[in-house]
Amino acid sequence: EDAEIGEEEEMILEEPALEPRFDEDIDLEAEIFSIVEEMPEYEHGQEALFKFIAENMVYPQVAIDAAIEGKVFVKFTIEKDGSMSNIHIVRGVHEALDAEALRVIRALPGRWKAGKQRGKAVRVEYTLPIMFKLKG
Repeated sequence: EDAEIGEEEEMILEEPALEPRFDEDIDLEAEIFSIVEEMPEYEHGQEALFKFIAENMVYPQVAIDAAIEGKVFVKFTIEKDGSMSNIHIVRGVHEALDAEALRVIRALPGRWKAGKQRGKAVRVEYTLPIMFKLKG
């Protein structure tokens, strides 16, 4: 009854409301992007990212007892130095599943290769779906 990664094994990115702006007045230092020319990548690769989540997720007993399943969406910012910040739930399922998803993402070892816009490292928001599904 372990948690498993859902069928969506790719990062889900929020679509910008408008086309990306490339005006000279964009402050690349402060802005947080959703889409950039070079998207961030987990330093150990996407397969390692999903393997870590699958191996470290503990399905909460309260959710097992109540047969609660669903997809929790965790959003975080990948900073210019590859660290993660502002880790939070954007769409949850149940407080126990939401808390477990946050715990595992916060425990993720290593860093990310920063996203780049016009050759410069920038801050990028990521939304990661984590599927909780009971076996059987």
